[in-house]
Amino acid sequence: MLRTGKLEGIASQRAVDKLESLRQEFAWIEDGKTVLLRGPDGHRAWWTFGGSKANTMLALGLAGLVAETAAKDGLEIGLKPEVGVLELRARLAELAGQEIRVPVEDDVLEELKFGECLPREFAVRMLSGRAAEAEGMGRVAGEEVGG
Repeated sequence: MLRTGKLEGIASQRAVDKLESLRQEFAWIEDGKTVLLRGPDGHRAWWTFGGSKANTMLALGLAGLVAETAAKDGLEIGLKPEVGVLELRARLAELAGQEIRVPVEDDVLEELKFGECLPREFAVRMLSGRAAEAEGMGRVAGEEVGG
């Protein structure tokens, strides 16, 4: 929608105006590409639009490149200021075929209904799998990185 400006169905004028504002703000978006940008404060943002689960997995796989203060959301992953496009591309190539498991906090395991009936490793794998989005991560990792 940001690239095309087309909304499905009937949209209010307010929605049309907001979409146009966002299209102008994100004019650099291209289909099939992600973008590594430097913000005015010097921080690096890798705009994936991959979704929160895929971005969480990517951030885990890119450990060492991700900024410590990076917010986790479905739009972008904050990277360290010194990370460049070539380094990011190289690390993404290394991720191909790797299994990345999302960590599961102990309190989540304790709150799991009937969790005491399950072997701990099984419960961790199950919950990690629920928090993962391997297909989305693979799609994003395979896209061209611009910047």
